[in-house]
Amino acid sequence: MLYATRSNTQGMASSVYVIRGKVNADGVATWSTPLLLGESTSSHSRFIVGSIAGSPNGNVIVTWLGKNNCLSDSYEKPPALCTFLMFSRYENTTGTWSAPEPLTDFPDLLGFSQVHEPAIDDAGNIAIHHLYWEPKEGSDKGEIVERRAISYRPAGHTQWQRHIFKNINVADRSVFSMDNSGNMIWASSAKQKTGRVNVMVSRGTFDGGFEDVRIMDSRQSGGSLSAAHINKGYAAVQWVQTIGSSDIRFVAVADVGNDWQVNDIGRAWFDGSANNTAGFIANTAKVFPLVVGDGGRVYAYNLMPGGEFADANSDKCYVYVKDGVGGQWSQQELPKGVPCLGKWSGFFVNTFNRNGDLLTISGEGRWSVYSAATNKIIRSFSGPSLNGRNGFDPVQVLPRMVAAYNNNGEAALVVSSAYEQLPTETSGGILRNGYYNLWGFIR
Repeated sequence: MLYATRSNTQGMASSVYVIRGKVNADGVATWSTPLLLGESTSSHSRFIVGSIAGSPNGNVIVTWLGKNNCLSDSYEKPPALCTFLMFSRYENTTGTWSAPEPLTDFPDLLGFSQVHEPAIDDAGNIAIHHLYWEPKEGSDKGEIVERRAISYRPAGHTQWQRHIFKNINVADRSVFSMDNSGNMIWASSAKQKTGRVNVMVSRGTFDGGFEDVRIMDSRQSGGSLSAAHINKGYAAVQWVQTIGSSDIRFVAVADVGNDWQVNDIGRAWFDGSANNTAGFIANTAKVFPLVVGDGGRVYAYNLMPGGEFADANSDKCYVYVKDGVGGQWSQQELPKGVPCLGKWSGFFVNTFNRNGDLLTISGEGRWSVYSAATNKIIRSFSGPSLNGRNGFDPVQVLPRMVAAYNNNGEAALVVSSAYEQLPTETSGGILRNGYYNLWGFIR
């Protein structure tokens, strides 16, 4: 296990650290001494933090924003300092981190901090989804055009390749996924001048680059991308579109070399007028999780009560399952105990393994596991909470919970908080302004 965090001292830059963890046969975790990777750009914003990704064999890549000498093609010119998207990679075979390197600069620090999604596979191929800038055509005032881009570099190479998506702006929703064989998928929903929303997708490989953007849906103004995932070359993209008076959920699937198949898998039970708001986009990703399993099986969860064959007042939740490109979608009612949005209060985080199993951590510090193979709860929310108390204080913890769950049934949870000393059953803990400590819970 590995996690990236940051420390902050008032009036000083923030430091980016990584911590490696190992769980032994008895379930006991040991954590390494924090390793300093670099300095971030801001001493006042906790939202400008690092992103991290790893491969099954233990390769890791971390990205963050940092200051570095401007380059000749930077927005600012030498000898000024520029804000760069920085990265460092960990090679599992050597056990070493690479020296931090700048990938690209960006003039808009606030916007730049919102998007940097790294990925790495067992072979050491790396890719990063990020913002990119170009000079505005015909402007001599230093104006820029903000783009989405994916920079990728094959293992053993020093030169980056970059694919720039020019048909959307940075305010549009975009997602990126890469599997362990270097297959990539990018998807976006972008509002057009006509008022309609285009749902777009592009697949890519390290050898062949990215294909032309494919418009999957452009029928109405209510289109909203939810998720995209790729595994062993088998890709799935999910979005919600307003059809008449209903919000309909669509999933498109494709494997390597074959065209997309699009299916309607039922109502989404959202107010269509809200489809392009930030809240709606966040909710679709939270209550409609999507995962592609190792065997080419697609799991499209519906954690909003109601479904294709239920009315809007139903308290039932579902998972839609498709076996391979040629398979048919089937709907399974989820057993009681799976946290539907309408049944559970407070915040929670969901994560999946590559079997499609669902691990849920609740705001009360409790957790449950749902088995996709048996359609049963194999651990419920009953029992003691993870931190030995009745729950996390959401004001102090914030909705900053990151979980991981592997195919062997082992799970880890990291919570950023403002506690210097953790709470116990008898003590409320000690708080310090500016501290965002790491909590690790492993089973």
